[in-house]
Amino acid sequence: ILEEDVRSIDIDDAGGNLNHLRHFVAIDRGTRSIVLSIRGTFNLAELVVDFAAFSRPFMGGEAHSEMATMAERVWEAAGDTVRDLLEEQGEDYGLEGPALPVC
Repeated sequence: ILEEDVRSIDIDDAGGNLNHLRHFVAIDRGTRSIVLSIRGTFNLAELVVDFAAFSRPFMGGEAHSEMATMAERVWEAAGDTVRDLLEEQGEDYGLEGPALPVC
């Protein structure tokens, strides 16, 4: 992925938003896809999220409650960029990311 194809990046733990996980959105021209990459557990505060082990309904199934909440928050932060890039690149492009449902 070329530097100019990274369209959104949120990786600043010191000054970043603590309500969602660090992530970036980029164009992968080799696979003709828009990539939403989410960094996993990095610090003690995020580890607490991992240990909140109860589930809730999510996208037609069940999911780890706090991980589902974080997924929703990342989408709130990055969703517009992903949608804009998919529209900009055209129907030949798809979406790639961690365990994403079929779009």
